[in-house]
Amino acid sequence: MWGGIPVIEVMLPYVFTYGVKKLGILTIERFIEVLSENPARIIGLYPVKGSVTPSSDADIITTDPSKYVKIAADSLHHKVDWTTFEGVSLTGWPKYVVVNGRLLLSDGELIGENRLVRYI
Repeated sequence: MWGGIPVIEVMLPYVFTYGVKKLGILTIERFIEVLSENPARIIGLYPVKGSVTPSSDADIITTDPSKYVKIAADSLHHKVDWTTFEGVSLTGWPKYVVVNGRLLLSDGELIGENRLVRYI
């Protein structure tokens, strides 16, 4: 049994909803640093990851900051059938996700093979 709770899929919209929109304690620039640039720096992948520069991989996420989605465990992609966020409405869900130049999420739906890619 692993420790913790299944939270990775809701982390981005949770931090956006409460950090940026509701509480205003994060600017959009700081939000990007916290969830993208800083993790890449910590694991030694910056600026290839966590940056949008000519030398970086083409990893891009776009969101719809006005669309709220109510969380339901059966709509998440975790291996468990529950979530501590059941019924919470969040905004900032990924709308489009491009990894290494490949579109993996379109209009919020997984497309193609969508296998976990190992970068390290």
